[in-house]
Amino acid sequence: MSKTAQWVIDLCEKVVVDSGTKWGDSWIPFINSGQMLIADIFPSAVAVTTSIQLSPGVDQTCPAGATKFLGMTNNQGVDGNTPGDVIFLCDEDSLSAFNPSWMATTPATTVENFMFNENEPTNFMVYPPVHDTTAVYAGIQYATAPTDCVGAYSNLGVPDRFAPVLAEWCLYMALSAETDARDPAKANNHLNNFFNLLNIKTQNRIKYSPNVQDRAGIPPT
Repeated sequence: MSKTAQWVIDLCEKVVVDSGTKWGDSWIPFINSGQMLIADIFPSAVAVTTSIQLSPGVDQTCPAGATKFLGMTNNQGVDGNTPGDVIFLCDEDSLSAFNPSWMATTPATTVENFMFNENEPTNFMVYPPVHDTTAVYAGIQYATAPTDCVGAYSNLGVPDRFAPVLAEWCLYMALSAETDARDPAKANNHLNNFFNLLNIKTQNRIKYSPNVQDRAGIPPT
């Protein structure tokens, strides 16, 4: 993430032939709002992979600062640094149909499966239940909020490959604003460019979920 907000601003100003006097510092909140939207559509753009100590039982939660659970990787032993068996996604309804009392299964020190409820974006469940007294660590992946730019030379809060996408969003915001430069038609073109660069349709945005194996919407490379 080496590109700065200024890179995006320079690209925008070349398009609108603007020295910065029309929108001035408004470019920064435009960039920040675009980063938030990108992170919402593609949580993998702000993903973190780490090892955490799981809580006893079935119910688990992501670390503070997480915005969305993305999945689990593997067991990490009793110290968080001992790679173990891979943990697989499991459908809760299927598990419950196969074993209605799975939540009461004898607690273990190795996790086999994880489940995710779309209505609880930072929570997840594991099977079998985690042991009550022995430490159990596992690798998880989760998204965080992108770091806001505070000035022109702040590093972007999303990977560099999203910089041109951010420029399209900023141009959409600028040309939609109530200024002399307002141009709804051009603004709409830039909005379409934004979504096209993300390879998704405006009316059919599919969000990332651990429950979706064939994930639509591939971020630009």
